[in-house]
Amino acid sequence: MKPILLPAFCLLAFCPRLALAAPSIYDPSLGTLPDAQGFIRQQNPIGQIEPTIVDGTLRQGLTFFDGIQCWNGVGSVVDFNGAVPFELIARLKVQTSTFISDIGDQTHRYGYYIWMSAGDGRRLALGISSFSVAFDTQFKLGDTNPAPVGLDTSSFRTYRVLAGDGRAKLFVDGILKIDAPLGPPDVDIARNEVFFGDYTFAGQSQTELAFIRFGPRCPCDLNGDGLVDDSDFTIFVRAYDTLDCTDSTMPAGCPSDFNGDAVVDDTDFQVFVLAYNELVCP
Repeated sequence: MKPILLPAFCLLAFCPRLALAAPSIYDPSLGTLPDAQGFIRQQNPIGQIEPTIVDGTLRQGLTFFDGIQCWNGVGSVVDFNGAVPFELIARLKVQTSTFISDIGDQTHRYGYYIWMSAGDGRRLALGISSFSVAFDTQFKLGDTNPAPVGLDTSSFRTYRVLAGDGRAKLFVDGILKIDAPLGPPDVDIARNEVFFGDYTFAGQSQTELAFIRFGPRCPCDLNGDGLVDDSDFTIFVRAYDTLDCTDSTMPAGCPSDFNGDAVVDDTDFQVFVLAYNELVCP
């Protein structure tokens, strides 16, 4: 085991880190609504309660049961077939959110939705109610989606979706909840879109959103919270000190080995430094 020696040009105290908003990232801590950070609001009827920013979170609702109020990441690239898995991370607290099972097509209608449509027409929908989460991966009539998972959503939880190699996985606070096959493409939908908020005319919700990010998986985000920060640095240091990916104390899969050479060394550290300096996953 070797102690980590930080390069002189990037000691922690002197590494500048910039939290930059982008169309694939919404960060309420910047003090603005999604409308001001590259997302397009869709709202019907017009008279919905206006969302606000309070204590660095987006507070939304109570929305109308028969209306919608959501945001669309227009122009985003959603690829479930890429060399790097598609990843979505959202941190959310639910005061109330309804749930309806749609018997017709075996999908689920929640008051709060995160909806993803890829460039090839395949779709994913993460629905979050006051007592459960659903993860719909198939949208053709008669398809079978995984059953919703019971969950207390009344405190902030981190929801993470990984899609690639024909499958989609849902993690909640780092724990795998659902692993299901991706469904076939749907030729009748718009492509490369992500919606978040009240995205159904058959549900209502009141929520607080702390963060959402979607795009190619960020390998340096070692704890899966959408940021590359001191928590990830602590994880990386342990792996760096261990060095050998075959060591029994190395985390499974050796996630800190960014270049795949079976060791966690200075080359991996240079990759980590670039991501750490940006803070928000690129």
